[in-house]
Amino acid sequence: MKKFAIPSVLFIVGMLLLAVVFLPNSFIGAAKDNGAKDNKNVASFPTPSTYNYSYTYFTSNGRQHKFITTYLELYNTKGDVIGVAGLVQMGKQVIVKVNVGGLTPGKHGFHIHENPITNGDFTTAGGHFNPTGKQHGHDNPKGAHLGDIQNLVADKDGKVDQAIVLDGLSLDHGVTNSILGKSLIIHAEEDDEKTDPAGNSGVRVAGGNIPQ
Repeated sequence: MKKFAIPSVLFIVGMLLLAVVFLPNSFIGAAKDNGAKDNKNVASFPTPSTYNYSYTYFTSNGRQHKFITTYLELYNTKGDVIGVAGLVQMGKQVIVKVNVGGLTPGKHGFHIHENPITNGDFTTAGGHFNPTGKQHGHDNPKGAHLGDIQNLVADKDGKVDQAIVLDGLSLDHGVTNSILGKSLIIHAEEDDEKTDPAGNSGVRVAGGNIPQ
C-alpha cells in the first residue's frame, strides 16, 4: 500500500478522534479474553444504519476542515463481537483504525466490500468495492480496487491495533466513492496484493457493516 502525505495537524486530530472517541481498548480480543459473554449472536448481526455517524469541524490557519467519523463492530463467523473499526475522513482520504482480537497470528487480507453483510453470512458482502472497474491489488499493473486495503498484522496473541490511510474514498453521501453502507471483511490468509480478484487471501473470517 502506498503511503500518502497528510498535513500533520489534521492527521493528529483525526487519530485523536478515532483513538479517544471510537475505539475503547475493552473491545480488543473480546471474544477470547472475556469468554464472549458480551457477544451478540448471528441473528442480531446489524444491517447498515445511520447510527454512530457524526461531523466534527476543526479550524486551522483560517480554514475550516470537516471530519466525518463513524465506527462499526466486527464479528467472527459465529456472530461474536471480536473488535471494532473506526473511520474518519479528512479531505480526500479516510483513516481506518482497527482493534480486533481472536485472529491467527500473522497477516490477514483486509478489504472494503461492495455490499453489506446480511444474516451473518460474509458471502453476501459480494466482491471488493470497485467503482472504477480495476483488477485487484496495489502490485497489479491493472489495479487496484478502491476497496483494497493493506494487510492487517495480528500479533502472537491474535490481536490487531492498526491504523491505515486510504486514498480516494469518502464517507460523504451521494458520491461514487462513498463507502457508506458497504462492509469491511477480514480474511484468513495474507493478501498477495496482485492476484485477481482477492489476492489469494482465503476465506472470510470476520467483518462488519459500515453505517450508511
